[in-house]
Amino acid sequence: MRKDPKHLALVRQIPCVVCSNEDLGDSPAEPHHIKLAGHSGVGYKADDDETIALCTHHHHGTKEGN
Repeated sequence: MRKDPKHLALVRQIPCVVCSNEDLGDSPAEPHHIKLAGHSGVGYKADDDETIALCTHHHHGTKEGN
């Protein structure tokens, strides 16, 4: 996993992409690491540049399969 603290800082400044697309307002976001096809498994974490901005609700909802 490549770390990129500058990129993560930029992602934190972007509103949640789901809330923005659903006209729910500009919710503060945190980086969500995207798991790409063929890049998964126990202990795998995507590179920091493979992130999108999600609010806490949508970020943790994706981890729970919601």
